[in-house]
Amino acid sequence: AKKAKIISFPRDIYIDYSDDVINKLKKSKPALLSEKGINRINAAPSIGDSIDYKKGTGRFNKPYVDFLADLLQEVFGIRVNDYVYVKTSGFRKIVDYFGGVTVYVPVLMNYSDPSQNFEVYIEKGTRHLNGKQAEGYVRFRQGYDENGKFHNYGDIFRKENQTRFIKAFISQHVTLKNLTKLGDIAEIISYNVITSVKGWNNIVEYGALAERALRDNYPIESYELQVTEKNIKGSSYVLIKTEEK
Repeated sequence: AKKAKIISFPRDIYIDYSDDVINKLKKSKPALLSEKGINRINAAPSIGDSIDYKKGTGRFNKPYVDFLADLLQEVFGIRVNDYVYVKTSGFRKIVDYFGGVTVYVPVLMNYSDPSQNFEVYIEKGTRHLNGKQAEGYVRFRQGYDENGKFHNYGDIFRKENQTRFIKAFISQHVTLKNLTKLGDIAEIISYNVITSVKGWNNIVEYGALAERALRDNYPIESYELQVTEKNIKGSSYVLIKTEEK
């Protein structure tokens, strides 16, 4: 289609698992069924691992990835051909390697949670963020405003920031010049990224696609899911809006 599309999935999307999945969980890891928020899509990788989903037969040969990929295809009709899993430390290092990212900060981001090794303080406005600040930016969903009042902005707010950040990173650093530096950041990637893209030929193929997108100035479009928020059994979820028949 000669365009790049970004779709952001809120982690709190409600997933109604089949009886088959529930029964397998009862046998393999029954305690998981009583955990708060088990029906969030964010829990899908843990469920896939717990039931050994398609072990030895899945196209990615990783139960947690295969389960999530098949879930995305079943619910949204999107086939996942490849995946890239970026570790938190790798995210910071990659951002720092490219000299940071300039992005708009919609609110004062002021929050600290030592239990998650998470701390962020970024003032509202257009800011240039280093790796640590960028991590705080994409993870932030609640915190204190300028008057010390606490706000819970929620997962949808965070996804909007993540999409904004991805667009900023691409526009500032995914350039023809930087494509020639893939070899220079190979070590950073190998230690901090898990991906299904194996072999130099596949890497070159994706690199060529990126080069074509840059030369032909493919537009970047972002799509937001239509959702509503709902509390179910004491847990906060987002429900996908469907067309009325």
